[in-house]
Amino acid sequence: VTLTKVLTGPPTPATSGVGDNLDVPFRFTVTNTGAMTLSNLSLVDNLASQLGGAFVRVVPGTLSVTNIDAQVAPVVNTAYDGNSVNDLLAGSSVDQLGSAESFRVDLIIEVDPDSPTAVRSNGQLQNQATITGLNIFGEQSTDASDNPTDPTDLDLDMDNDPDDPTSISFARIALDKEVLAVAPAGSGVDGNVDATFRFRVSNTGNVDLTNLSITDDWGSQLGTNFVRVIPGSVVVTNVTSTTLPGDNPNYSGGATENMLDGTGVLQVGEQFDVSVVVELDPDADPSFLLNG
Repeated sequence: VTLTKVLTGPPTPATSGVGDNLDVPFRFTVTNTGAMTLSNLSLVDNLASQLGGAFVRVVPGTLSVTNIDAQVAPVVNTAYDGNSVNDLLAGSSVDQLGSAESFRVDLIIEVDPDSPTAVRSNGQLQNQATITGLNIFGEQSTDASDNPTDPTDLDLDMDNDPDDPTSISFARIALDKEVLAVAPAGSGVDGNVDATFRFRVSNTGNVDLTNLSITDDWGSQLGTNFVRVIPGSVVVTNVTSTTLPGDNPNYSGGATENMLDGTGVLQVGEQFDVSVVVELDPDADPSFLLNG
């Protein structure tokens, strides 16, 4: 018997609405690769022990079995909670998975990727399930799940069937903004000031990021206080990034205009800074100097 486990889509904001929690959709596919029919099927996935504090719950109503071509597909274990009850199936002798037959199981779980007690492997949340079935002689067939999208193809049990755990990948980015300095405007316009803003960009997820972009709609947020972006004032400064993006030398502050040139790679945990100088007229509307 073989078992694969994959994400059926990217993690999405949790339906619980809790903080930065994510809902993660999984699909298990079970195939009988032997010659004898299997019954009493068991699909064990102890999410709490493998993910630690990152595991929050099984999203109610998301556990389901879909028959592909099994004689009699198993039914779900409605008590499954990924912790104290960790078998997704209510296995019985009625289950009939014939040779080369398959069924699949779908499940959505909620995770807290920021949990300080999360269990990680090389920075990744990883998980692996196990399928077990019995033939007519009571002999057991079992397999640890494999992620078929992972080319590593680990085979720790030496059964010529890869057993790569399934990683939960999530892209997250943080942006902080502050005013570094304010000085009389280089344009010489009386009362105007040049304000230097700094943006710090951080990769807070567990996958590398490309196509980096920073936009800031100065005009709509600052109104008549906004005069212009000082030409050529965008500067990219490294903090911990391996491959920095370049600046956009033509950046003029348009609502959808990128301060960066779209290159670079921001690896997990890395940061870089971007500064830009903006000329402002504080007297145009003193109540309107707010920008984010």
